Amino acid sequence: MQPALLFRTLILLAVLACTAALARPTPSGFIALCSPPTNDICVDKQCQCSRITCSRCGVKSFTCDEATGQSTCVCKTC
Repeated sequence: MQPALLFRTLILLAVLACTAALARPTPSGFIALCSPPTNDICVDKQCQCSRITCSRCGVKSFTCDEATGQSTCVCKTC
């Protein structure tokens, strides 16, 4: 196998491994897919709701008050 082809194959495998690692569910409370935080608290909370809290079955409803930052996140029943 040529050295250039071997290098390209190794790079492709590394990219696939990284993609697979990112696709795994994150531990509860760890917001890996919602960073960096935005200036809008509701956007951050909606991301956390959809990607962390309700990642298994999806979001049924989400509300957020921009003035207070209070939000509700209700997940769909699986």
